Amino acid sequence: MKNIAFLLLFVSVFAFSETLIKSDLAGTWQDGQCHGFNCLMSWYYKSPSNKLEITDQLQVKFTRHFASGNDQVFVADASSFTFIDDLIIIKFKNESGNTFKLVLSGWKIKSGKMLFGQLYLYNENGLFNGIPISLVPSSGS
Repeated sequence: MKNIAFLLLFVSVFAFSETLIKSDLAGTWQDGQCHGFNCLMSWYYKSPSNKLEITDQLQVKFTRHFASGNDQVFVADASSFTFIDDLIIIKFKNESGNTFKLVLSGWKIKSGKMLFGQLYLYNENGLFNGIPISLVPSSGS
């Protein structure tokens, strides 16, 4: 019986969800709550926390805060955005010339919204890492 109730809840949540569009992006986004094994691994490896700030004009600041106290900050403007169907791609460059692509998609329901995807890291040799990202609006946003 519990399984049937869970299935109905699961199906009903996604039946009423909508894909995020450009106008849904403005605001401050932060890491969502972690659950289970992923949460344990994040704690153990002291994974950085992520914060994404997007204005109505698509000015963006993406901050990765590390447990050491260091921050990695990427800034971009509207020209750095690419929209392909439901994918949002934001391209950043750092001072050493490395490229970072934040590839996101997301959904919204009456009670909230979420962005999820990957942060891809490139250097002169090409792609060298990909980091999963999951973000929710911060409180007050």
